[in-house]
Amino acid sequence: MPPSGVQVGSVYDGIGDPTTPGWPSTGECERLSDKEVENTGNVPLIPLLPISWADGDAIIRTIGGKVANVDWQGGEDSPIYRVGLGPAIANLSYEGKQVIITIQNVIAVIEGEEEPDRFVILGNHRDAWTFGAVDPNSGTATLLMVLFLIETALSLEKLQKIGWKPRRTIVLCNWDAEEYGLVDPSSLLIGLAEWVEENREMLAARVVAYLNVDCAVQGGPFRASATLQLDDIIIEAARQVQDPDNSSQTIYQSWLASDNDTTLGRLGGAGSDYAAFVQHIGTPALDMSFGNVASIWGLVAL
Repeated sequence: MPPSGVQVGSVYDGIGDPTTPGWPSTGECERLSDKEVENTGNVPLIPLLPISWADGDAIIRTIGGKVANVDWQGGEDSPIYRVGLGPAIANLSYEGKQVIITIQNVIAVIEGEEEPDRFVILGNHRDAWTFGAVDPNSGTATLLMVLFLIETALSLEKLQKIGWKPRRTIVLCNWDAEEYGLVDPSSLLIGLAEWVEENREMLAARVVAYLNVDCAVQGGPFRASATLQLDDIIIEAARQVQDPDNSSQTIYQSWLASDNDTTLGRLGGAGSDYAAFVQHIGTPALDMSFGNVASIWGLVAL
């Protein structure tokens, strides 16, 4: 990222609609007042604005006073960090409103043949900080392609003759308002969190697994993080699926060749849409992608 680049983010420390903690945000439901939201401690009480490295460096160089603790100092090429006061004065203009708006999740359902009341959910959000080439549009493209392929398979005459249908009901979800307040280890995830809160008992009883494809295509080999229950099935599936970049090997083989390791990560914190399923209702979950978002984080929103 260049010195002028700005890493967007948020410091909201809750999950879901901050005016309806623990219950679904629907219609004319009961809501906390602005003051009550502030008293929860989940929202900042001062104006906050992300700035570029270049702007931050210029501001730091104008601050005088006592030298900051060693733990607060920057790298070897950085100026000495001080805690003020002054002598510089920064003028910050902030224009924002606290309003209630309507968001919309888009959900498609393909009914299962043998266990129609058991759900496998594949999901991704569609809102983005900027252009969203990786996050979330690569995931949304993946979601739409999966739906297209399933619908195509169901319509093929050959498969119709043998009566092929998915065993369990497949639910494909496109969540709204994920990025509003997204911060790890806590995350707003409004569209998903409110849907889970509204359907908590049904989802807890019926969802077999939640599969997340947020930053699905980032460049690089296959990567997966999951809850423990899905480890074996992920490895088994990777051994059966052909690598789209190399027809002579499977996903598992290319995964292993990339770093001689197929260790699965664990879904901690709340870095994406799986959070409400894992933390609210204990659903087995998987987050998968091609590439490592940590290595290109500055590019995911392009």
